[in-house]
Amino acid sequence: MLIWHLLLIPNYETPQIHSVAANGLELNISGKPDPRLNRKLTIQEFIKAFGKFKRVMSSVYPDRRAELDAYEDEIIDISNFYGDRFYDYHKLFSAKSAALLRERRIKVDWSKRDRDLLSLIVAGGNVNVCKICNLVDHTTAFCPMQTSMTYQDYPDKVSRQVDTTDKLEKGFDTMVSTTDLPTKECRNSLSARTQPDVVSDLIEKEVFKGFLYGPFKDPPFQNYRVSPIGIAEGKYSGKKRLILDLSSPHNDDKHLSINDLIDKQDCSMSYVRIDDAIDVILKFGRNSWLCKFDISDAFKNCPIVPSQWPLFCIKWEKMYYFYVRLTFGCRSSPKIFDHLSQALCHIAENNYKVNSILHLLDDFLTIDPPDADGERTMAI
Repeated sequence: MLIWHLLLIPNYETPQIHSVAANGLELNISGKPDPRLNRKLTIQEFIKAFGKFKRVMSSVYPDRRAELDAYEDEIIDISNFYGDRFYDYHKLFSAKSAALLRERRIKVDWSKRDRDLLSLIVAGGNVNVCKICNLVDHTTAFCPMQTSMTYQDYPDKVSRQVDTTDKLEKGFDTMVSTTDLPTKECRNSLSARTQPDVVSDLIEKEVFKGFLYGPFKDPPFQNYRVSPIGIAEGKYSGKKRLILDLSSPHNDDKHLSINDLIDKQDCSMSYVRIDDAIDVILKFGRNSWLCKFDISDAFKNCPIVPSQWPLFCIKWEKMYYFYVRLTFGCRSSPKIFDHLSQALCHIAENNYKVNSILHLLDDFLTIDPPDADGERTMAI
């Protein structure tokens, strides 16, 4: 707790009155107030100070990192809705937690919001209500409706108008030229047949996450395509991943593969280069803030339009499944997912005021100048 006090001193810690004995009398003399007690931190200052505290605390108590991360998220959320009252909540919450620990040996879980305390603080106050949809679970700047309207007029690199929000709800078109295909079942690849336990485990996880529907004894479609599944292993991580070979069957004039039905030209794209990041760093100068993050499950965050589900079937141990999310192995998946990545970059720069953000599919890099609040970007 000492480190915490040095960063964000609680109000109860510094006595404002002390006693002095003089000629047999006890006099109460007001002490000089600590200037830190007379100012209210902004959310940016809080994040910076709390970030230092988290790093120190987590180095000693690694198991508390998730708890402190959750508390920081709660503070940011309270700040979004109630403005600077977040700091009143923080001071009272930290004081209450310290008192319970000191007086009753009760450890408070910082990851859980104290709703009674928050209600007391914000009683009679104004809540930040979204001016677009009138909901209170987000502010106007972060309204999904505004995001849709803002990005709807934002062209991608081939001037294609993309309404990402709508497609995340209704599904993305995988760009196949036709869905009217005769039924065809392809045999699974050797990598899958020689690792049955791995395949079964990966399929179970895909079903659990909602990426894959099944199992079915018979496919729920009149016409469908079963493509081969295989196992790909990460070059450096060694992590095994289930892939769908949508380029099969090969050399079959009667049955074109799914990838053959997708125009290569429509899926062409240019990727960010390392030189692009270097240019931004040189522009901002030495000691720039860099933050790297990625999106878990990448392509599979994007749903497939239901009319195309029959094209993405697999068969394993005599049971059928079909994908309802974009797959690894589909020619159009990188291009489609890049629309989502561009939308996230656009939102980060325009709604969250991130100075610079670059992306390579599901990998993102934010760059802030040395004098910027880089820890705010990390917290976002």
